Amino acid sequence: MLLGLAALATFFVLRSDTQPASNADPLQSVHAAAIAPQIALRELSGDAAAGLAAQALQAGHLESARAILTYATTIPGVERSARLAALARAYLTAGAPET
Repeated sequence: MLLGLAALATFFVLRSDTQPASNADPLQSVHAAAIAPQIALRELSGDAAAGLAAQALQAGHLESARAILTYATTIPGVERSARLAALARAYLTAGAPET
């Protein structure tokens, strides 16, 4: 019991304060000015969202990939998770500030 309480106390003490809020508005989190118009138009014309997200990641259009992965409903959960992990690595590599 004491070990569990000590682990819980350690968790709260070492927890990072830079975590994004879980109740953040997703509409406010995407920077619309940074979305590549050509990718957005291709999605509107019917191209597959999963493929466009992969292309945006490879081209370095991180906000475009983020918007697609956030709002596309046709991407399977496993693929979305893998693409989000790749997007997070790309943001870390780019040194982008957290929002």
